[in-house]
Amino acid sequence: AVDWRLIEAYVLESQGDLSSALRLYEDARVRVGSTWQSSILAISARRRIEPEWDAVPAIQSLMQSDILSPAAFSECCLLLGDVYLQRRQNANARRWWEYAVASGMDSPELRVRLAMAQAGPGGNQDRARELLANVTEEDPGNPDSWNAYAKLLLSTKDFRG
Repeated sequence: AVDWRLIEAYVLESQGDLSSALRLYEDARVRVGSTWQSSILAISARRRIEPEWDAVPAIQSLMQSDILSPAAFSECCLLLGDVYLQRRQNANARRWWEYAVASGMDSPELRVRLAMAQAGPGGNQDRARELLANVTEEDPGNPDSWNAYAKLLLSTKDFRG
């Protein structure tokens, strides 16, 4: 069943009423019988609305809850990767994104994010190249993957491609 509070919250957020939107997202998240999707949406919204908020405890709490499913685990890993990348903790971002990939999440966007983190300090250049080559082959119209691939090849001085 659709929780209409989530739709109303999204509309309010898009109209700039951030405090009302956040209140509705949180109401949907904590109600009895709420889904993991409600929690993910509430956490994501709060990160957008309150950029200084530390989302890690809320994500970890969701990961330890009874409503955790394989899909929820993947989404939590994706969110944790984003949080750690924002904090410039590339090793943690890479770790969580690798967990997301290993748990079955396989979107081109995730693979580009992971490749960019792998291409950075302390990462695995070969893993980055493998991920980006795969995405550009699978989705040749994806400009983000081509830009990331070109940046990687330039940084490694691989002018052969």
